[in-house]
Amino acid sequence: MLFLHSEFYEQITMSCSKDYKMYLGDDSMKKIYILVFSFIISSLILSNQYTSLAKAEEVEGEFSLLTYNVAGLWDPVSSSNPDKNTILISPKLNNYDIVLVQEDFNYHSDLIEKVDHPYLSSHSGIMGFGDGLNRLSRFTFTDFKREDWNDCYGIFSHANDCLTPKGFSFARHEVSDGVFIDIYNLHADAGGSQEDKDVRKKNFKQVLSKIDQWSTGNAVIVTGDFNSKYKAEGEVRQFADAGFFDAWADIENGGVIPGIGESGDRIDKIIYRSGDFLQLSVNDYAVPNEDFLDSNGNQLSDHKPVSAIFQYHVSNIPQIGNFNMNKSIITNANELLDGQKVWKVETGGFEDYRQNINFKVEENPKNKAYTFSVWLRADDEHTITLRLRNKEKTEGGQQSFTVTTDWEKYKITAPFELDSESLSLFMYPAGFDFGNQGYVYASGVQLTENTQLLDSPNDFMKDYSSHWYKNTNVEKTIEPSPVAENTTVNKVTPIDVNDSIYQHTEVDPAGKTYTFGIWLKADQPHNSTIKIQNANYSESNSKSINVTTDWQYFEVIKEFTNPSDMVTVLLWPGKYNGTTDSVYAWGASLIEE
Repeated sequence: MLFLHSEFYEQITMSCSKDYKMYLGDDSMKKIYILVFSFIISSLILSNQYTSLAKAEEVEGEFSLLTYNVAGLWDPVSSSNPDKNTILISPKLNNYDIVLVQEDFNYHSDLIEKVDHPYLSSHSGIMGFGDGLNRLSRFTFTDFKREDWNDCYGIFSHANDCLTPKGFSFARHEVSDGVFIDIYNLHADAGGSQEDKDVRKKNFKQVLSKIDQWSTGNAVIVTGDFNSKYKAEGEVRQFADAGFFDAWADIENGGVIPGIGESGDRIDKIIYRSGDFLQLSVNDYAVPNEDFLDSNGNQLSDHKPVSAIFQYHVSNIPQIGNFNMNKSIITNANELLDGQKVWKVETGGFEDYRQNINFKVEENPKNKAYTFSVWLRADDEHTITLRLRNKEKTEGGQQSFTVTTDWEKYKITAPFELDSESLSLFMYPAGFDFGNQGYVYASGVQLTENTQLLDSPNDFMKDYSSHWYKNTNVEKTIEPSPVAENTTVNKVTPIDVNDSIYQHTEVDPAGKTYTFGIWLKADQPHNSTIKIQNANYSESNSKSINVTTDWQYFEVIKEFTNPSDMVTVLLWPGKYNGTTDSVYAWGASLIEE
């Protein structure tokens, strides 16, 4: 077992609680903690937990974050009154899940005196020795480290930046089980001279370089005292150019980063980006200055606090921008839809190719039903195609839609019965035909996984226990399935006008919502009926659907309230009490929401 050097141990501060910090002066206890934490570090490295988001389940949540320059310089040289004010700040920090502070130098013990956060960073030292950057968190964090700026300007002038080792700190916060966000806290060079501006540009370039090194593919929040506004060319704008969003801009400025020479933002900032599999968005932004005043109504620091509420969503697929491009092009559209980035997806101009973007999910889809959904709009109405299939191209679904100039959510659902190594998602921005050209705007892509409750979702010939019951003719055909390759489908023809095909599933649906879905097409357009009901027919929902000569996915949803011993799904190919028109059927699914 590798022991960490005690000085490095004090710096790493893995999830260090206040109780733990009480033992830092005890050498025997320190060695025990070093041994324990060394084992944890080794375990984390061996388990490679930080690269497993691609296999994570769908997870959503939110947390609050505060950034605050607490003006904790030695009181005689501070522009605030930290000797009295810092202890007043302390309990007010408890309203936030994660707190990042700057200038926490000489009064650190006062700052943490009344906080109830279980995880704190270690104090780096008083003015002249420490960087003043600390964090308090309700979530465990690991890999905590500090880095000084490579450049500073001003010793006894120009804000005296070189008198203390300013820089930035980093830690990886686990905001939910297996959900990690990399959070950086910085304090940039101050001052308004050209030399100060040049140094700030280098400061931001340095932290962006470390983000590229330490946080590749991860969700990132950068916060702190930037001493810079977007109106300055080449300074904090570097983050916007690198794909970061600003919490203030999202909530207060319509999602727009101010242009060069424009004002409105603050030097204390909360900026962020999503990761490959973790989508970050901001639900609220505030400057809660009224909560940080003394009894006379005076500010407790020479800076105002800045806060945000973040929402996160972990998916088993990445954002559109990380899809594979197959003769198509993906570019950032520089706009947001409900806090999520919008991408422009366009064909590449190839005349003899089905141009698409795609992504492969490395998991076995057997006995599951998946829904692939995405929000889309276009500058002109045209056809797009979504496809979902397994590696062997034997199961899945494909459907074309007309995208309009308004945002709308499009989705396809398909059940999978067979073993496979993976399943793949495809979007054809100009439809499935060869050579079509066009583009769409896309956002909010999701892949939702559910347990498939129906047996034999693609073969309606089976009629033994727990499979399909029928008083219709079911025959094999050479008609291709919605996957369009390697598979054919059944044709279901009523013998009489009220004939159906149905399947029972033994579950108690009370208090739950179920969705019955199925893929259908016909030789001639006509109406069919699908239905979902409980065992004694006391609760049901049916839908009349227009089946055309193109494959379409249809579904009917029912929320049940009464106990029962089964759920039954039914299909009348020629509509209930309608005709004896037949349908081609594929991909039946029953999903519990």
